[in-house]
Amino acid sequence: MSFYTRVGSNKVIMRPRNASKYTIKNGQNFAKLRLHQLEWQGCVKFAQSMHMVSVKRIDWLILILLLYGQVWAIR
Repeated sequence: MSFYTRVGSNKVIMRPRNASKYTIKNGQNFAKLRLHQLEWQGCVKFAQSMHMVSVKRIDWLILILLLYGQVWAIR
């Protein structure tokens, strides 16, 4: 495996030695690698969606508490 970064990017790129982009995308030797990449992509998307749900719930909770506090102050 080779790990490297490109100039102007913070991303770390992982590529098996002596493997071109075409070989990784279409070769039988890299079928498991492609499967694991798809699984990891799904995990990341799920985690991002759960984070957004929790952030939205917190925002709503703060809004409700602020409104309730204002209504309580009027009474």
